[in-house]
Amino acid sequence: MLLFLYSIQGHSYIDGFQTVPADPVPHGVVHFGLKIGTYSSLNLVDIPLSGKLLLGPMLYFDMGLGDIADFHASWDGYRSLKEDSQFGNTGEWGDPYFHTKLRLLHGQDVPTVAISFGAKEPAASDESHLGTDQADLFIVTHFSKPFLSTLCHINFGLGIYGDQNGLARQKDAVMYSGLVEYELMPGFEMGWELAGQFKESGSDLNRGVMRLGLKKNISQKWDVHLLGSAGFISQSEEWGLLMGIQYSNKILK
Repeated sequence: MLLFLYSIQGHSYIDGFQTVPADPVPHGVVHFGLKIGTYSSLNLVDIPLSGKLLLGPMLYFDMGLGDIADFHASWDGYRSLKEDSQFGNTGEWGDPYFHTKLRLLHGQDVPTVAISFGAKEPAASDESHLGTDQADLFIVTHFSKPFLSTLCHINFGLGIYGDQNGLARQKDAVMYSGLVEYELMPGFEMGWELAGQFKESGSDLNRGVMRLGLKKNISQKWDVHLLGSAGFISQSEEWGLLMGIQYSNKILK
């Protein structure tokens, strides 16, 4: 859900990972991305799905602000569910999401540290079973540190989810993720991530996912991305595949 891309020198990111690097987008740089994803048995927040889910065209936008902060906005586009054992075939426009990240510490001998605040707006209704019709809030702490020839990132945070069943005003889950990135050759990068969240044993909010991603520069301003995922607990997707393209440019001095 939180998506960025930069160079391996201090800040690299392959689109589609949950983990967000601590360093912000450089000042005045903007990223526009378009992607499409397909998943098997992907839970949307606390809605267990068993069918094939297609997302797209997903859109996102990033902008760096003063070299200490950045802004991110994204939208799932259309959500299409096929052959679900409970809900059959259904479709719905997805929820928009945005967050702002502020760097607190720029590390050399110590990790770079940042904090982000985000929200998901309730555009998708619960009637389609592809949304909750509730707003969600997120607070995440980000750590990044080069190590040998890799770039390592760790995120910890709190997801505050609206309760669509009306049994409580909110449901909270601890979010965690770790990402290691490596430049295979100039303009070609690979990343491996372990990510998830936990509320309580057996909760539909629990997640546990492994992801492998690749990014290839096709020109100075254009990149393509490919990412695969596999869940290792029942509340996560069986598998997923995400493909995308991104345009980057500096528009402010």
